[in-house]
Amino acid sequence: MSNNIKKIIIFLLISVFSLLIIIKYSVSMIKNEVLDIIKSPKFDTFVINIFDQKLEKLAESDLTEKQKLFYSSRFKKIIKKFEVD
Repeated sequence: MSNNIKKIIIFLLISVFSLLIIIKYSVSMIKNEVLDIIKSPKFDTFVINIFDQKLEKLAESDLTEKQKLFYSSRFKKIIKKFEVD
């Protein structure tokens, strides 16, 4: 092999490994940021607000019999889990 081809191959290998290392640490940083956001109290408040809005929308809408049975059975299960003996 000529000297130039060896240099090109070495450069490509170094470039690929460097790119892999950069991608690995970038993904790790993004993962940590997402986990920090999910664990924050602001995110909990956000989820609770969305749940409250959806529940209010459900309470104000007209439901079919099938939907009433579905929601009432699900709410009964939830209420049973919160009951204290």
